Amino acid sequence: MRIIGFIQVCNNVENGYLRRSLRSLAEITDQIVAYDDASDESVWPLYREFGCVVIPGRKRAFHKELLHKSELLIWALRYQPDWLIWIDSDAALGRTFETRAGTENILSQADREGAHLVMLHNLNLWRSHWWYRTDEKFNDLWHGVAWKNTGELHYKPVAKLHQQQFPYFFHDTQKPAISVRFDKPEGQLLHFGFAREEEVARKYFTYRAAGQTGWALDRLVDERKLELKPASSSWYPSWLLEGIGEPEAAPLPQLTPEVMAQVESFEAWKDLRVPAG
Repeated sequence: MRIIGFIQVCNNVENGYLRRSLRSLAEITDQIVAYDDASDESVWPLYREFGCVVIPGRKRAFHKELLHKSELLIWALRYQPDWLIWIDSDAALGRTFETRAGTENILSQADREGAHLVMLHNLNLWRSHWWYRTDEKFNDLWHGVAWKNTGELHYKPVAKLHQQQFPYFFHDTQKPAISVRFDKPEGQLLHFGFAREEEVARKYFTYRAAGQTGWALDRLVDERKLELKPASSSWYPSWLLEGIGEPEAAPLPQLTPEVMAQVESFEAWKDLRVPAG
């Protein structure tokens, strides 16, 4: 079985997330292909360390992520994969996908079931590595992480946010793609993009600058009805546990959209967080 890792990147070096994502893919894939969306952090040493094939973007264009993924898919298919595995650059695969053998076992089962897409639950760790958020639909998302190479994989890209991230499996729109959900907690997609308050704020201002409004934006910084549950160490790959420290108390609510709406930018928010003097 030939497996190719698929990732789009913009920074996530200084917070340590990109290293986790690349290692997660490197443990189970034959090659990682990446599109770099004009990162201004030091991404290239990590790309070299993990042997990535990289398409460098010349100008950051966050809203064109599907156009970038379409270009990236063309490169990935040159390696003639049986399966592609996609994660974001602030995520890591759970313990079930810690080893190549375990991953091939899941994908072989999907093959036997005639599946083209394997969905994983997205676990949104919230201002902590040990607590995940369940209110405001934060625990409702499933990602199409593993894609079967049907020989017809393609995108129909549009320059908009929050579109379907996995490709179309057939050119014939009447031919259905079969998906399966891997619902064991050890197989969840561990999303660290909200695991630090700074990253929560960064996402809020990034999406706001891209034109997002309303509930979809405000919920990122609305903790008035915050509900958190503890994550289990058995969900994490063993190599990841070494770097995240011991379990900690749940973070207390503090963010509100009314306050954040009054802040002009992420840079202004950071300035407000720095104690005077």
